[in-house]
Amino acid sequence: MIRNIILAGLSLVLVLMLSIGLFGCGDGGDGNGNGGSGKISDTEMIEKAIAASDDAETYKFDMNMAMEMSGESMGENFSMDMTIDGDGLADSVNQEMQMDMDVSMKMDMGTMGDMDVDAEMATYIVDNVMYMKTGEMMGMPEQWMKMEMPLGTWESQDMVSQQTELLESAELEISDGGNVNGASCYKVKMTPDMLELFNSLMSQPGMGEGLGVDPLPEGMDASELADMIKDFSVTQWYAKDTFFPMKAEIEMEMVITAEDMGVPGEEGSMDMNISMTMNFKDYNKSVSIKLPSEANEAMDMMDMGGDTGW
Repeated sequence: MIRNIILAGLSLVLVLMLSIGLFGCGDGGDGNGNGGSGKISDTEMIEKAIAASDDAETYKFDMNMAMEMSGESMGENFSMDMTIDGDGLADSVNQEMQMDMDVSMKMDMGTMGDMDVDAEMATYIVDNVMYMKTGEMMGMPEQWMKMEMPLGTWESQDMVSQQTELLESAELEISDGGNVNGASCYKVKMTPDMLELFNSLMSQPGMGEGLGVDPLPEGMDASELADMIKDFSVTQWYAKDTFFPMKAEIEMEMVITAEDMGVPGEEGSMDMNISMTMNFKDYNKSVSIKLPSEANEAMDMMDMGGDTGW
């Protein structure tokens, strides 16, 4: 059914955008470029940005993601447009984070008809536990879920560190970035090695457990995932005085088949175009993160059997 391939594709995109799009990746690049017209070398940019990430104790952020999807399943055409607007704050010292999101989807599901979805979602990390509120969506009721975060998972959720670490596994083109979010910036265009990026992603501590889903469908490896990505670009802006990331733009094009996703008994494919923009501000200003009382009734993901819908 169309619903199965859409759900499978959305599950994979969720993992990618939370973990690759927000960039928890490992070491890599040689840092030997000339820095383009930004008058700073790749090596100096990497060293200063990594050092600065340790100084970003608190910060606020906002994000917008847009996805256009179209495809065919079992002889029927379908399409979907989705937008996610979110904002949040993070406390790296206490390893706490809050993010609230508004999700809007418009779907044409062939003979199954049209469907519009508007939902509010939220993610909290408090006391080494991740809490997620999922709004009513595609037949699933609103609910709170939680999972204890394995050792090392905070590093894969800290957005400033994630933005910075990508520098180490990409070719860089550095130029003057003008004024962004109140800071004079370097503009850094990155060309990552996709296979290296995904291999690093899969090796992160707590990658699947921290998100409550398996990183990849059963039987898929990182090279197959990399092959699905037809185009991928990242541009980031770093403040010249502090080397804190101020903005990131991500563009990604994917082609996914039902066979790729391991959806049994189905034929079909999807084309996805995804864009995301993130802004960072208010570094090292006081923040307060308080878990809503409703989250105290959250269901433990381990008790839910880890069903990801693949």
